[in-house]
Amino acid sequence: MPTIAFVDGIAIILFWNDHDPPHFHAESGDFKVRILIADASLIDFKGTIRPKDWRVLREWTLKHRDVLLENWYRVRGGKLPSKIEE
Repeated sequence: MPTIAFVDGIAIILFWNDHDPPHFHAESGDFKVRILIADASLIDFKGTIRPKDWRVLREWTLKHRDVLLENWYRVRGGKLPSKIEE
């Protein structure tokens, strides 16, 4: 499960054998969420996500949608994803 970025201390993770639709996991000490890459919508979550954290994750997802999708297919193909530096 490669961590491809950190956004305000929140880890952005892709899992090797994850299922469609293309999404990523975001984890902090307070929550774990899955976010749809296509439109940055929240698939599901555990814990408590503050509105500020959700806003930051949503904006970051929309900004990096192309590279996130590219990384999704790389990982699904057994290749290492590229890191996303911010």
